[in-house]
Amino acid sequence: MSKERKPKTEGLTWLSYSLASFNGTGYADKSGSEEYLKSYIAYKKMKRDTVAINLVNDNYETAYEMAGLLLNAKDTSKKPNYKKYAKFQSYYYEGDLHNLTLL
Repeated sequence: MSKERKPKTEGLTWLSYSLASFNGTGYADKSGSEEYLKSYIAYKKMKRDTVAINLVNDNYETAYEMAGLLLNAKDTSKKPNYKKYAKFQSYYYEGDLHNLTLL
């Protein structure tokens, strides 16, 4: 039986931290706010994190603004594993997701 830790933050505070840390994964598409959110959702979908996806869906305008602030953040030098990145691309370019039809 696994014991899941209760997060210290939740809601929009957690989302802002999550979006910022996503910048360091090497998966973020920084060509625009919408693209940043698409790549974030694809990553969270790949990780099966429905809480994060629902937070973005429920607070899209706020998440869009947060993503806009992160576009100019320093790029990470981390490059994802090729195999994992290929899997991520399949989620990112999935028909409904790429057209921003969120879950």
